[in-house]
Amino acid sequence: MMVRYRGKQNDAASRHDGRLVRVASAALGLAVVLIGGSALGVGKQQRTPIASAGPRPAQKATHELTCKGGEDSPVRVELFPDAVVNQKGKQRIEYHAEIDVKARKGVAAAWRAEVRNDRDQVVQSDLAKGSGKGKRTDVLQSATIAADLPDGYYELRFTAAVAGDDSASTFATASQFLQVSGGAWREIDEAEWRRDSRITWSHDEAVTP
Repeated sequence: MMVRYRGKQNDAASRHDGRLVRVASAALGLAVVLIGGSALGVGKQQRTPIASAGPRPAQKATHELTCKGGEDSPVRVELFPDAVVNQKGKQRIEYHAEIDVKARKGVAAAWRAEVRNDRDQVVQSDLAKGSGKGKRTDVLQSATIAADLPDGYYELRFTAAVAGDDSASTFATASQFLQVSGGAWREIDEAEWRRDSRITWSHDEAVTP
């Protein structure tokens, strides 16, 4: 608000008032900056790396031969947690996948990850899509796999389509089962997944005539 004065004013009082106005404005500006900074701090992302050591719930890993060939998979696939990310009171775990090449003559692979809920519905798809080639003992690595999820039970599934000169074409998968409760993530094993989630119910519904 602008206030205009009529008539003659005391110059000293005017200068004094001016200093008070400037000081008050500066203080107000500082308060705005501090409040704004606090508000931004609340939403700031905090990323905590996960130590690789320590026991974890077992993953489910499978491979399916899509054409005739040997029984052994040419690769081994595994998911690894990298960090816990906290933001705005919610949490997620970031993962990456590793494809350990076992085929004697190497392989070509294409991969992606998805998240399914306990109704067997895909809720996040085409995560960390990639491809690559590797020879025996090479390890191919995916990009970071991250998804923000509401409370519930989930399966994080990583799938690699693999083809090699000396082996059958194969789909190799690794799954990590998860529970999100109160915004916090927890890895669970397959037994907990089947016992506590609705996945068994959804399968029963699927086969009910």
